[in-house]
Amino acid sequence: MADRRTVSGMAIAPLVWFAATLLVLGFVPAVAWKLGHREECPRPAAVRVAMAPDVSADDIWRTVIAAYRGAEVQVTEVSEVADLMTAELRADGASRCPGYDVYALDVAATAEFAAAGLLDPYPGKLTGLVGDLAEGGSWDRIQYGVPFAADVGLLYRRPDLPEPRSWAELWATGETLAAQLADYEGGTVNLLELAGDLAAARTADDNEQFGGSWSWREGESLAAFAQGRTGYLRHWPYAYHRLRAQGVPFEVSALPGTPALGGTNLAVAAGSGKAQEARAFIEYLLSPEVQRRLFACGGYPPVVAAAYTDVRPCDLPRPADAADPPDRERLSAFAELVKGQLERAERPKLEHYPEYGEAYRRCLTLAVREKEPEGMADVLAGARAGRMTGGEACG
Repeated sequence: MADRRTVSGMAIAPLVWFAATLLVLGFVPAVAWKLGHREECPRPAAVRVAMAPDVSADDIWRTVIAAYRGAEVQVTEVSEVADLMTAELRADGASRCPGYDVYALDVAATAEFAAAGLLDPYPGKLTGLVGDLAEGGSWDRIQYGVPFAADVGLLYRRPDLPEPRSWAELWATGETLAAQLADYEGGTVNLLELAGDLAAARTADDNEQFGGSWSWREGESLAAFAQGRTGYLRHWPYAYHRLRAQGVPFEVSALPGTPALGGTNLAVAAGSGKAQEARAFIEYLLSPEVQRRLFACGGYPPVVAAAYTDVRPCDLPRPADAADPPDRERLSAFAELVKGQLERAERPKLEHYPEYGEAYRRCLTLAVREKEPEGMADVLAGARAGRMTGGEACG
């Protein structure tokens, strides 16, 4: 990133190890006493922001951040795996002197961080957002997170294949679906989407139509589809630009059933000495112009409704051998599809989401691959309340 707004690399292994240790010990941060001592912490000049790596084809996050002309901003890229990123940032927030002023949190993690006292409430009023996206950043009727980039599952397919209206129709084609069913947060999301028709999902697994999806994450599933090894692909909107950049022919449509809501919320770390500057930076990223560019150049769905009414093609310089970006007509059609999916997407908002996600993956994987485990409802109810029943739950 140009001039003073740099993206600094960070050695994540020690923090990930520390965060994982806290998880194993069932650590619940008690932060009240720490906040009184944070006035003694170092106060660097820059607003320090922790974000996952940019997965877009054009590194659009770096571009829009470099264009910011407010306070100095320093961005550190943390783990790209949602579970590890959440654990890493949780450990930072619970430390006596947190290393960041702004957290870019997975939408599912915001409630957990707010309930633990790791975030400052957002004092402004959020208006003009798509659907109920603001709700994903609130907890106990208080707004903490500000939506930055929405996300929702879509179905990509080879142009010669039909658009299925249900999972059963998809499996009836006999084609393989590349999905993300590995044991991580992405697997939770995919299983949430498949759970609407478990019988159809079991049929697909019996027919080996998931291919290697049980060990795949975003990168592996995208590569399998791009290489022609699968006919269908469940993925996020950024895959639209990635596939076009690779010259892969495809069509995209709504995902069968109810899609899961993904995305990123920006929140100010509790006790940050840069709260005012941090909020100014957050509001810049929420501007319609920035949101349009995030979508047109990177495929990140806008969170503000105004960005959908005036869709514009990407205006960034491109290499001479790069594929042409989608024109206004194609991009507008894609925006309409994405917005429609966002407005009907769902995602549990839970204080104990990590426990719930782990239990849900374990139980639903068995429900798809074998049969519904006995006592599954009780296991999931306990996990929602933060009670883990041990490794024997759901098998």
